Amino acid sequence: MAELASTTGDSIVRILHVDDDISTLEISKEILESENNFKVTTATSVDQALRIMEKNVFDVIVSDYEMPQKTGLDFLENLRAVGITTPFILFTGKGREEVAVKALNLGADGYINKHGNPETVYGELSHHIRQLAIKYHLEHRLKEQTERLEKVSSQMPGMLYQFKMQPDGSWFIPFSTDGIRDIFGCSPQDVQNDISKILKVIYPHDYDHFIKTIKDSAENFTPWYCEYRVQVPGKPLRWMLGKSVPEKQADGSVLWSGYNVDITEQKNAETAIAQNELRYRTLFENFFDGVMLTVPDGTILDANPAMCRMLGMSKEEIIKVGRDGVIVRDEKLVSALKEREQKGTVKAEITFKRKDGTTFLSETSSTVFF
Repeated sequence: MAELASTTGDSIVRILHVDDDISTLEISKEILESENNFKVTTATSVDQALRIMEKNVFDVIVSDYEMPQKTGLDFLENLRAVGITTPFILFTGKGREEVAVKALNLGADGYINKHGNPETVYGELSHHIRQLAIKYHLEHRLKEQTERLEKVSSQMPGMLYQFKMQPDGSWFIPFSTDGIRDIFGCSPQDVQNDISKILKVIYPHDYDHFIKTIKDSAENFTPWYCEYRVQVPGKPLRWMLGKSVPEKQADGSVLWSGYNVDITEQKNAETAIAQNELRYRTLFENFFDGVMLTVPDGTILDANPAMCRMLGMSKEEIIKVGRDGVIVRDEKLVSALKEREQKGTVKAEITFKRKDGTTFLSETSSTVFF
């Protein structure tokens, strides 16, 4: 049976809603899908829901309690028995405390009474769904990453570590691999009781953000994720990515297990791409001649200001009308398109038409690139 969807960030949150009341399903679907990124699939029984799950993946399951043949708790128990951990919300009009307790004991992630002010009820339901979907996928991503790390840890660049925050607020690293020497310029032993040597090489501009992400992770018990720079004396400035999972310890401390890895090349590539895009856009926007970016079928993707002035049209208007709206389809155009198809480039005199219907002859160069 399928379980894990690949939903993240702003992607669609797939919801399976199970209820024997068709009107409830219809109302819920309409209200929930009015939210951004929610997609609801409905089922009128547990058996139908299980069949749907054999071919589909969902981020959150919402289920009624009292249904014919099998209850919502039967459904939940069945899922957890086969290892399916998809977040489960019991959405029911049965407000008995024992039902809620049993649901939570079976592994439900929420219990919401469907009776009440619809705005309040569905507001609470939408909030729970969104939060559970985010949490679910973060947990699964981290689980997958941890499994991969276990397989390749001996070959992995960067460092694996455990980071601990004591109840008194002190920080130290009880365990790290030898990669800490390359990243932070210190040994594992140097930070077993104090992390000051690490904090000293965090790039000043990133220091406050680095500290804040750790504190947020500790306060909310959410996975730690941070991109930051380090400046070790005698080495170039480097970008690092840190990820770890916090766990509450019996003594009240918090222990993170995770890794740091160098992402300098990735960051440099992102910067280079951004700079190239800026250079291209600057040239494109300020080029004296008219320039259009098109595809062979005649669709126009972009036009620079000079072309807009020549045609007396806005860029949006040019894109809307396409090639046939700005170029006269005559023998010269047909010949030019044929030559470009054969050679990949062409230089020809083409007749353009302005917004006001007048035309002008222009020497035009066109090159196909991929």
